Amino acid sequence: MTDARFNRRLAVLGTLLCLALASLSWRLVELQVWRHGELKDRVADNTRSVSTSQPRRGDIRDRRGAILATSVPVRRVIADPTVMGTNQALVARAIAPVLGLDAAELELRLQPQILRYQTNGKPVFRAYVPLKDKVSLDDWERVRKAMQEISFGPSEATNRASSRAEYYFRNRVRQMSIFSEQDFRRVYPNGFLASHVIGYLGTREVETPEGRLREEFGVDGIERVQDSKLQGIRGYRETEVDGKGVEVAMYRKQNVAPQAGHNVVLTLDLGLQHIAQTELTNAYARLAPASASCVILRPDTGDVLAMANLPGFDANEPGESPVSNRKNRAISEYVEPGSTYKCLVLAAALNEGLFSLNDRFDCGNGSFVYQKRRLRDGGHSYGLLTLEEVLAKSSNIGAAKVGIALGSERLWRYSKAFGIGSHTDVGLPGEGAGLLNPLSAWNGFSITSVPMGHEVAVTPLQMAVAIAAIANKGVLMRPRLTTRIEDESGRIVQEFPVAPVRQVISPAAATMITRAMKKVVSPIGTGRSIIMEHYTVAGKTGTAQKPRAGPGGSYSDDLYVSSFIGFFPADDPQILISVTLDEPKGEHTGAVTAAPVFKAIAERAGNYLNIPPDKTPESPSQTRQGGGDRGDWVGRTAGAGSWVMGSARKTSP
Repeated sequence: MTDARFNRRLAVLGTLLCLALASLSWRLVELQVWRHGELKDRVADNTRSVSTSQPRRGDIRDRRGAILATSVPVRRVIADPTVMGTNQALVARAIAPVLGLDAAELELRLQPQILRYQTNGKPVFRAYVPLKDKVSLDDWERVRKAMQEISFGPSEATNRASSRAEYYFRNRVRQMSIFSEQDFRRVYPNGFLASHVIGYLGTREVETPEGRLREEFGVDGIERVQDSKLQGIRGYRETEVDGKGVEVAMYRKQNVAPQAGHNVVLTLDLGLQHIAQTELTNAYARLAPASASCVILRPDTGDVLAMANLPGFDANEPGESPVSNRKNRAISEYVEPGSTYKCLVLAAALNEGLFSLNDRFDCGNGSFVYQKRRLRDGGHSYGLLTLEEVLAKSSNIGAAKVGIALGSERLWRYSKAFGIGSHTDVGLPGEGAGLLNPLSAWNGFSITSVPMGHEVAVTPLQMAVAIAAIANKGVLMRPRLTTRIEDESGRIVQEFPVAPVRQVISPAAATMITRAMKKVVSPIGTGRSIIMEHYTVAGKTGTAQKPRAGPGGSYSDDLYVSSFIGFFPADDPQILISVTLDEPKGEHTGAVTAAPVFKAIAERAGNYLNIPPDKTPESPSQTRQGGGDRGDWVGRTAGAGSWVMGSARKTSP
């Protein structure tokens, strides 16, 4: 009896044990086979941690190493609502004032948000909620302090019966619900200065293996052109964390450090940029033009030493200015060059050997009829003028006669050779090519209009580059804005060499047209008011009527573009300065508006660069009349046309 009872009990126990083992086996099969993928995902959700670290964007510097754009360390403040419990309002009230956010709106952002669902239908809540970018290090410390000082009520200090779990939970809220990541803020120390050249940044969202991330990118200027070099490479870390969210370093799978971006060194000189922008601002206040620009070049290299535009904008806050203020008018604004174009036309004629500087032109006492259209000399009644005086006094009739002698085909070809109608390839976005109509589009009057700077459109930089070719012994240079790219340690990784484009005119022709341009800034020239004390200037004034809007092709009677382009010292040019004023109020001629701005910039630039004077007040070469004497009367020359006095040479150099 006893044995039977024992055996029954043993059988029951064995059965129960078998059932338990079977149940356990079933559970193991379920976990390891049928639900393996689901559980693996759940573990990964709970333990896998992926983070990125932003690289430091490279600096932009001027030719002397001055910082034009740099990146300073800041923090990106992020919330993890999954560790807050129901304390969103408490956290929001603590940190909203420091971050400059509305507490009520912040509380809503801190509410739990379902990111996705697991395979078992359970939700995964979002544990990464960006609150604010570009928070200064000081403000981040204030956020941390505010979180540490959060009070959960009077009971926290007095109720000793609080559970240990509650104690740890409150510490997690203080220490883990708000955290930050390294970030950088782009800073432009000089604000408005050279902002059109440097550019500015925008933000965008990008897809990455670790999810959608926000990154900065160059919107305009050098920031855009050299964006890939400046950006650097994002860092990446994949690891595992324990139940408290602390990294288990031994299980770290990847740890790629961010690589800082390269530094870009420009040809700009911050000192010259400041001079140009200051004087342009003074003129802007005095003359109230619609816009203004200034370009300073080094003729022998094509280096852009300064490029200023008004109206302007602060690169630190580009959105605070109208979009039109961000337009780099020096490279994108089309204007008719007016009388500055006469330099190119006369240079072409001299290069072709058609005339000498002493050849005389009958300017018809201020009136000349060509194909039944009357040309005038802007209220002047010039009679006989030498070619040199045609430029010095800016005679429209004289320039038109030079153009007729040169012929449409050669005039077009030389214009093209000087770069008109083509991009200069300065290396900035938004550059215009200007406008040089094909010969097939020229009408019967174009041969007289183009030499006066009409029926052709240029950008201020384009015209400056063309005149710089004259200063550079006839060699056109590609304007250079970037000299080199360096890595974080200063090692040069890329250089941008000086780039001659072509020989447009001979050195001899360049010397002759320079001599005529020197006469412009002399007692007999249109630029006589800006004769400089220490330097001989070769330059040209320009005043162009603006075309009327709409069809018809007529010109405005009261809207003008005024300009002056010049280089000095004239016989050994160190810098070229171009000033363009669009629709100045009051007096509109280039001699009265743009030329004084040139002089103000030139005087300060010469002193800043320590350019040796090429004349003294006791013997001012700019006022000498040598080389400007009229040639002897030798009769009319059939080859050059009945209005030309003197010899007409037909041989090309």
